Amino acid sequence: MFVYPVQQGGHATDLLRRFLAQGFRVKAAFMVVQGSGEKGQQLAPAVLEHLAWSGAEQEARVRAELLSKYPPLELSR
Repeated sequence: MFVYPVQQGGHATDLLRRFLAQGFRVKAAFMVVQGSGEKGQQLAPAVLEHLAWSGAEQEARVRAELLSKYPPLELSR
C-alpha cells in the first residue's frame, strides 16, 4: 500500500498513470480531502481501467472529472 499527498485531482491522475505505466497493478485508489474530517472516497474502478487501457482522450476526461471533484487546495495565508 502506498500513500501519496496530492494537491488536486490532476496530480492524482498523473501519479496513477505513472504507476500503471511502470506495470504496477492498482487495485484501488482513495482520495481524502485534507481537513474535511471525512473518510477516504474510493475512486470508481472504471477510473483506474480508463487510465490503464485508454488513450489520451479518455485520460483527459478522467483528469477533468477528478479536477472537478478535487480542485486545487487553497493554501491558507
